[in-house]
Order: sequence, then C-alpha cells, then structure tokens
Amino acid sequence: MGKQFKPKRIITDYEPTLLPVVGQE
Repeated sequence: MGKQFKPKRIITDYEPTLLPVVGQE
C-alpha cells in the first residue's frame, strides 16, 4: 500500500485542482 500509494504524485496531480480551491477559500 505504501509503495503503490504515492502521496507526492497525488499532491502533484491534485495541485492544479487545489490551487484555485485554496485561492477561493
């Protein structure tokens, strides 16, 4: 689970989606 689950990749993949969300919040 730890090897398959890559938090860095998920954060990078969600970064463009979280950027506008954090900006609005």
